[in-house]
Amino acid sequence: MKPFSHNRFMAAVYVLTAMSLYAPAVSGAMDSAMDSAMNSAMNSAMDSAMDNQERHIASRPLGDKELAEENLPENLLAPETPTLVVYSDLEGLEFEMADENQRTRIKEVQPYDGEKYVLSMDAGRRRNVRCDIVISKDGYAPKSIEVSCTKRNPLAAYEVDYVDEMPKFLGGDKDSFAVWVSENMDYPEEALKQKHKGVIMVGFLVGKDGYLTDISLIRGLSAELDNETLKVVKSSPKWTPAMKDGEPVSMSFIMPVMFDIR
Repeated sequence: MKPFSHNRFMAAVYVLTAMSLYAPAVSGAMDSAMDSAMNSAMNSAMDSAMDNQERHIASRPLGDKELAEENLPENLLAPETPTLVVYSDLEGLEFEMADENQRTRIKEVQPYDGEKYVLSMDAGRRRNVRCDIVISKDGYAPKSIEVSCTKRNPLAAYEVDYVDEMPKFLGGDKDSFAVWVSENMDYPEEALKQKHKGVIMVGFLVGKDGYLTDISLIRGLSAELDNETLKVVKSSPKWTPAMKDGEPVSMSFIMPVMFDIR
């Protein structure tokens, strides 16, 4: 956080912990990710706990185009109840609600078929569902994902894999990057004059070589704030990439940046 005074206002930039999205050489890993990532990135205690574990469950939401290519049976393409499909090569995944007090619950988990898990959700009379589900497996750090289903689109889907080591920034982790971005961010003068504030969602991919690519705005605020955010993220030093089975792999992140004026 870097606060400073300007025309009797107190302005500050807060950079919150980035949410990881596994992206094994998949282009467009950010497609349709904003809605499911916003809440999870704001509440990243589960992600932070991952850094102390041997292996890390990683996930990314599948976009409508990717899902259409999976040749799902008709009952899954148009389920009668909110449904979550999790594609994974990992056997033995377990699922539970992150908050037992949520009105939605997991009604049924179909047996793993070697390719996917199918979860039927019970939301009572409601057809619009937004809830957090924790994915776990023995020997792996758990991963929390947000599931969003609507009456018009009752199907949600994720791809789940794992990495042995998460990406590291300057010897630290994604929290270290959040601190670095905050320290190097300035509140643009024009944005202060116009009292522009709010949360920007920026996406980026930590490549196999450790350099950031695919840097893009998932949600913007104004030209001045958007440009400042992109400028700082693009100037990032090299990371240490994620590792899987002894090889570097790419991993995408979505990071909230909050501009505030008091």
